[in-house]
Amino acid sequence: MITVPSEAHTQILSAIAEATAGKVVVDTTVSFTESALRFHSGRPERSRTGAAVSAAEEASRLLPRARVVAGFHTVSAPMLADLARPPHGDVLLCGDDEGAKESVAHLVRAIRMRPVDAGPLAHARILEQLPRVLVTINKRYRRRDLGIQIAGLD
Repeated sequence: MITVPSEAHTQILSAIAEATAGKVVVDTTVSFTESALRFHSGRPERSRTGAAVSAAEEASRLLPRARVVAGFHTVSAPMLADLARPPHGDVLLCGDDEGAKESVAHLVRAIRMRPVDAGPLAHARILEQLPRVLVTINKRYRRRDLGIQIAGLD
């Protein structure tokens, strides 16, 4: 599980590249800088190289021998930390390696949540933006543990 500040993402992943070879890596990175939270322009943020890519896509580039999956972006940390209540919501997963996504889906089911295959790793560009929406909704309704649930998947 990669859960690092976005500012340190490149440096940390470069340092662990060899150790992740052949392993499933779940990138949960979300850019929550003050400018990202304001998000006035409506345009996707740019990577350090200037390309519109997700942190997970950047992880895939930096960890070429790892099996990268993006996920857990819409899962509330306070909800996961509250062991007295069962977790709720869906965990959206993006990745190009079907076996890696299934491995992560198994982990999601083990914590009694529902995995949802949200497509290829390129979809992480969208997935990584959803926490901004959830922060807004949580503030508006004075909550801390809202998440995403896909209706109609039974």
